[in-house]
Amino acid sequence: MTTRANDGGELLAIEGLRTHFFTQDGVVKAVDTRAGALVIAHDPIPALGWPAMTMPIKVTDPKLLGQAAVGAKVQFVLADGKEPKISALKVVD
Repeated sequence: MTTRANDGGELLAIEGLRTHFFTQDGVVKAVDTRAGALVIAHDPIPALGWPAMTMPIKVTDPKLLGQAAVGAKVQFVLADGKEPKISALKVVD
C-alpha cells in the first residue's frame, strides 16, 4: 500500500515497515566506488532536515555508481531508512 506523505515524499508500508522515498535533483561531484557512494550537491531536503549541501550518499545497488559521470545533473530517488540511500538515478538535462 502506498500513500502520499505530508512531507512530499512517498510513504510505502510493507509488512509494518515504513520507508519514505524522496525525488531530488543534484549534480554528481564524485563517484566513490570504494564506499559505494555518489558525492552529490543537492538542494535542501526539508523532510529530512537537510540543508543544501554536497555530501556522499550511498547507493542501494553498486550498478547505480556507473550511471552518471562527474558533473552530470541527475534526478535521484532517496530511500529514507536507517541510513538514507539512493535507490534510483537518472541523468537529466
